[in-house]
Amino acid sequence: MEEKDKIGIGTRIILGVDRIVTELEDIIMLAAYSAMTIIVILGIVLRFILKIPNPYGEELSKYLMIVAVYFGSAMCVRKRKHLGISFFVDSLPKRAGNAIRGLADLLVCIVYLWLSVLAIQYAITGIRIPQLSPAMRMPIWIMYGVVALGFCLSTIHAISLFWSDYLTKSHPLNINDKEVLEGGDIS
Repeated sequence: MEEKDKIGIGTRIILGVDRIVTELEDIIMLAAYSAMTIIVILGIVLRFILKIPNPYGEELSKYLMIVAVYFGSAMCVRKRKHLGISFFVDSLPKRAGNAIRGLADLLVCIVYLWLSVLAIQYAITGIRIPQLSPAMRMPIWIMYGVVALGFCLSTIHAISLFWSDYLTKSHPLNINDKEVLEGGDIS
């Protein structure tokens, strides 16, 4: 029998970057949802109990929701929780199901890449043609940039998963990352 292959330095780097990016996404989502919740509750208290207008609360909570949604979509791609119709593919013979699943995963990579390019172009247009938000007077291109970043992260995750599933023998993103980073063998 052959000796188990050790994980290469490239795979270790990809796994380390994947872990860091995933943790940052989680932190940003948690912070955005928490801040949004606090701002909405504060807005209710200010408006209905204290009768004090809060022109910034609604706009800020809307922007925080956008941040949470686009970072959350990237997280869903990484954790394979994005939408998909598996019933049809699972009912096919194994070889045909794997082929269709691979084609669908490749299509997902292409679509996220295309959406990333469009979102980046849109953000750049927002910088060239400045526009400010109504209440906070924040440059709108910042939110366009958040959308672009969300799609770019989704693209990175989709390509990483495609690489892991179809272009390597070890499938490193499907195993215990800690074990791999510490130099463990995989089978």
